[in-house]
Amino acid sequence: MKILLIDTELSGLRPYDEVIDFASLLLNIDNDGNILSERWTFNSVVSGAMDILPSQTELTGLELNDISDSSLPGISDVRNALLGSDLDSNLIVCSYGLQFDLDWIYHSQCLNGTDTPLIVTGLCLMECVSIKFGKRISLDKFLNNTRGTHRAKEDVLLHKEVLLKVLGMALPVKQYSANEPNVLA
Repeated sequence: MKILLIDTELSGLRPYDEVIDFASLLLNIDNDGNILSERWTFNSVVSGAMDILPSQTELTGLELNDISDSSLPGISDVRNALLGSDLDSNLIVCSYGLQFDLDWIYHSQCLNGTDTPLIVTGLCLMECVSIKFGKRISLDKFLNNTRGTHRAKEDVLLHKEVLLKVLGMALPVKQYSANEPNVLA
């Protein structure tokens, strides 16, 4: 089984906010839940956002000057990492808040002139945890974790921890189609 763990960090939750940090880790897992291989397919701040809310700077540690270099990857690079041709068609995209992450990737690409649909086979780890415990639990609470800043790479590593804890259950893998985030409604 191939699983692409992803995470995004945003410039805020306003209609013009965008993805500012993205990471993806490709795992090859055998039928017993052992990781056979892993490789980072993306881990970078993302250029494009015109502003970062102070609360997001506090959360991520990122400031506008950290993402303002035009030589940095943009949202099209994020999309390519997510749907790149080197990835298997049986790939399962996985995140703790998968719909949230996909919606914001889609929204960021729309703001940058690309409204191509974003449809993946995916697994939401929050849904797995909710099924297992009968209620929604935050990532940090589930892992008994206290974090300072949130960065995409560190969150992907936390997603990996959660994935390894839920691999024994029947996983609710399904099709996900990105939409505009609810904040825009």
